[in-house]
Amino acid sequence: MGALWDAAKLADFLGVSQSTIYAGVRETGPGRIPHVKVRGRILFQQEKVVEWLENQPSNKIPTEIMEEATGEIAQ
Repeated sequence: MGALWDAAKLADFLGVSQSTIYAGVRETGPGRIPHVKVRGRILFQQEKVVEWLENQPSNKIPTEIMEEATGEIAQ
């Protein structure tokens, strides 16, 4: 297993807020950010997140993440 990130580290990596990360965790379907729970903490495997991002059509990434990442309002 590679690096594990907390929500703050992932938010920094994606350039979004931590609340946007948690919204992505709550998403259902293909837009859901892959994560694991360890003793109640939500953690993100770096490799899984990068793979997830690479495989997301831009219209499948949660709207909040797209808006914050691009600085634009998604249509």
